[in-house]
Amino acid sequence: MKVPKTIQIGAHTFTVWLSRNVADYDGLNGDAHFIHQKIRVWSKLPPTRRLECLIHEVLHVGCKVFAGRESVTETLLDGLGEAFAQVLTHLGLELDWSDIPEEE
Repeated sequence: MKVPKTIQIGAHTFTVWLSRNVADYDGLNGDAHFIHQKIRVWSKLPPTRRLECLIHEVLHVGCKVFAGRESVTETLLDGLGEAFAQVLTHLGLELDWSDIPEEE
């Protein structure tokens, strides 16, 4: 399945990017910028980690949009990201990132 270039979360459209340097900031694997409506995933992650990271960042945005909460713990989102990635991988989902632009 191709990773979409944009993801609709509530009334907001977020652009998905691969990033070469997101890991330079405190060892992050990805991040979500609500104001800029951008989700970035570290380009050097292996496929299952990219999936988990994308889910993790989408959950960050979803918690803010749908629950009005920005203070959900990283530990909780790490666990949820892993759980969803495990189920989707077990169901045979493989993501194709070839359409996703890479930023410097």
